[in-house]
Amino acid sequence: MSAAGYEPCLRASSEFQERVDSAIALKAGSIAEAAAETERALHLAQLAGADAALLGCTELSVVAAGLNDTNGLIVIDSNAALARACLTRLGFGTQEAGGLSTMSPLREHDGLPWPAAQRAS
Repeated sequence: MSAAGYEPCLRASSEFQERVDSAIALKAGSIAEAAAETERALHLAQLAGADAALLGCTELSVVAAGLNDTNGLIVIDSNAALARACLTRLGFGTQEAGGLSTMSPLREHDGLPWPAAQRAS
């Protein structure tokens, strides 16, 4: 992250990690409760000086869409970012339509890397 010009802000307290762990545990029973607990953890990160948060745990990707109050904190779902990057690499374009990611039709086979062109035919 530093090489890309970002200054990492590591978790400020054990309470932050406890809230993240709680959100992961709650996810199995209630996505809404897990999202609320994730929001609490994000608030703690913001109080520690974070401007953005990277949801790097696959368990937290499940609750990402349910986040309501991030108090202006930029929240990046690493799984969604990876999926968009993969689709772009394979020749799909992503667009935001009503908050949902959509894909444009596959480009001509010539423009795709060989394995993607092979799957498209």
